[in-house]
Amino acid sequence: AVSGQLLWRRDLLPAIPTVGAGGHGRVGFWHGSVIVSSMDGRIFALNRVTGSIQWINGRAPELSATSSDARSLVVSGDIIVVASTLETLTGLDPVTGRELWHRKPQIGSIIDAMRVSGSVVYVALINGQLLALNASDGTTIWETPIDPKRYAWIFPSVDQTQLYTVGPSTVFALKK
Repeated sequence: AVSGQLLWRRDLLPAIPTVGAGGHGRVGFWHGSVIVSSMDGRIFALNRVTGSIQWINGRAPELSATSSDARSLVVSGDIIVVASTLETLTGLDPVTGRELWHRKPQIGSIIDAMRVSGSVVYVALINGQLLALNASDGTTIWETPIDPKRYAWIFPSVDQTQLYTVGPSTVFALKK
């Protein structure tokens, strides 16, 4: 039977009134939790059944009172990998929301384009590059410039042996 019945609702009010509220990015799942990001840069773990807040990972300290930080996320095993518009990547513990690792690759802004395959997270950068990261510690496995001369939004997809990305007018296939 088709339903659409509302089971619960959780408003994501801003931590600071001058920053926009609401959800942003992708939703991740870890056991009984729904993991979501808000426009003010916080990450929430919500109970899948009730919507109650299990934990909140706060805003980055370098954000000003009027800055938003649209953070995208993926879940890889027992790690939540969070990308930030501040050009950072962070690994979070899904039970507590505690930061396990944090790094700033220094190679470009991170867009909402991450995919997981096993313990590897593929991260698309706004400058057209692609990173393969070890989810457990955030170390770079490899880095490939796709088209560094052109602003490119690339969205990686993976199968057993290859990674595919799409730019403004091109499709790329890469060996994982």
